Amino acid sequence: MMMQKLATLTLLLVVFPAAAKDAADADTRARAVAPYLDSQTIGLVHVDATRVPIDTLLAKVVEIAKLGEDEIAPLKQAAGQWVTDFTKAGGKDFYVVISLADLPQQPFFIVPLAEGADAAALGGLFGDKSPFKLEAVEKLDQVLFAGTRTALERVRRGQAAARPEVASAFAAAGNTAAQILLLPTADTRRALEEVWPSLPREFGGGPSTIVTHGLQWAVLGLEAPPQFALALVIQSQDAQAAQALRGLIEQALKRFGRQAGLRSNLPDVGRAAALLTPKLTDDRLTLTIDPQAPGADHLLAAIGSTLAEAARRKQSAETMKRIGLALHSYHDAHGHFPTIGNFKDGKPLLSWRVHILPYVGEENLYKEFHLDEPWDSEHNRQLIPRMPAVYRGTSLKNNLAGKTAFLAPVGSAMLFTGTAAVVRLKDVTDGTSNTIMGIDADADRAATWTKPDDLKIDPKEPAAGLLPCLPMALSISSPGRSTERHSTHSSRVMARK
Repeated sequence: MMMQKLATLTLLLVVFPAAAKDAADADTRARAVAPYLDSQTIGLVHVDATRVPIDTLLAKVVEIAKLGEDEIAPLKQAAGQWVTDFTKAGGKDFYVVISLADLPQQPFFIVPLAEGADAAALGGLFGDKSPFKLEAVEKLDQVLFAGTRTALERVRRGQAAARPEVASAFAAAGNTAAQILLLPTADTRRALEEVWPSLPREFGGGPSTIVTHGLQWAVLGLEAPPQFALALVIQSQDAQAAQALRGLIEQALKRFGRQAGLRSNLPDVGRAAALLTPKLTDDRLTLTIDPQAPGADHLLAAIGSTLAEAARRKQSAETMKRIGLALHSYHDAHGHFPTIGNFKDGKPLLSWRVHILPYVGEENLYKEFHLDEPWDSEHNRQLIPRMPAVYRGTSLKNNLAGKTAFLAPVGSAMLFTGTAAVVRLKDVTDGTSNTIMGIDADADRAATWTKPDDLKIDPKEPAAGLLPCLPMALSISSPGRSTERHSTHSSRVMARK
C-alpha cells in the first residue's frame, strides 16, 4: 500500500506541474493577443520562433514530401534568415490574426515586445521591403502591429470582444511550438446553416448542423523536430454533436479512399483512413499524427506531395500573372506585343524575355544589355547568370543556372510568329480568351532565358512540351490570372486566328 501511495505521489509531482505549466502558457498566449481579437476573428496562429529550427523542420518536409533539396533551398534560405533576424532583434512569439473584417486582404500580425527587443528592427521584417510587404507597421503599447491600415485603425478603436475559447484551444494544444486555431463565431455558424442547410453529397450529405454543432472550435498543434508531431483537437457542442461529426469524417474518408488518383499515391488507403479518423472523448475529437506510426510515412508523403504540387501551381500562377501583365504593358508602350526577339539581318538577337525586363521591375538589368548584339555575345553572355527570379520555372528541379521553362508558343498563327512580324490585339481574331501568350513548359524544353528560343507548336500535336503535372498557360484576355490548359486542348485554343 505504501509503495502504491508513493508511486501515486511521484506521478502527481511529475504530471501536475507539467499540466499546470501548460495551462499557464495557454493563459499567457491568450492574454497576449486578447486585446486584438474581436467578434469577427475566425482564425489565429501562434508561433514560438525560438522553438522552430527552420533547417531541421524543412529537412523533415523534404523527407515527408519527397522533394529535392533544390526545390526547398530558396525557402530554406529566406525563412532561415528571417527567423534568425527575428530572434536576433529580440522577437520570440508572433501571432497571425485572421478576421472576416480583413478578407480578402492579408491578416495582421501581433508581436509581443519583450524587454530589450528592437522594435524598429522587428518592424523592418514585416514592412514593404520584407517578404510580407505589409503597409502598416506600428508599435502599440508593448506589441508590434503589422497589417493593413484598415486593420490598424480598427485595432486602435479598441473593439475587442471576449473570446474565452481561445484560452481553451491553446490549453488543448499543450506546450507545442506552434498552434493554428479555427474559431467560428455564432454568426458564422448561423450564416452557414442558412446558406447551406444541407451538406453537399460529396461530403456525405445530411444537415449542416453536423458541422456547425460539431465544430465549436479546433486547434492544430505542431511540435517541431526532433519530436515532430501534429495534434488536432475539435471541440463540439456536446458528446452527441462530436459523435455525429466523427461519423461524417469517417464517411468522407471512405469516399475519398475510393478515388483512383488517391489510391495511386496512397496504396494503403485503409490504414491511412484509420490514421486520419479522430478519437471520440466526450464532447471532443482528437487526432495525433506521429510520423513514426506504421503507415504514417506514406500518409504524410501523400499529403506533402499534394501540398507541394499546390504550391508549385500557385507559384506558376503568380509568375504567369507577372509575365502577362508585363506583356500587356509592353503592348501599351509600343503598340504591339514583343516578337520572339529583336531582329538584325533576319536573325533574332535577344529574347522577348529580355525586352519585357523594364515591366517586371528589372529596368537596370535591361539597360546593361547590348541590344544590338546576340544573346551569346561576349558581353551579353555575362548577364545570363543574373536571370530574374520571375523566370524560374516550377519544372526545373535542379534550378539550372540561366535556364527558364516559361516559354512562348511559336507558330505562324500564334501570338509569337517566330519572325519579325508584330502582332497587335486587333490581330487576335479567334477571341482573346482562347489565345495563349505564354506557357510553363516541361524541364526538357527549358531554354537559356536570354536566347530567342521558345516552344515551336506542332498543329498536329499542340500539347507536346507542356508540363504534364502543371500545364499552366496564360490567355491574352486575362493577363492578371493564369489558366490551366490541359493536354487535350486543340491547336485552335492556342492560335490567334
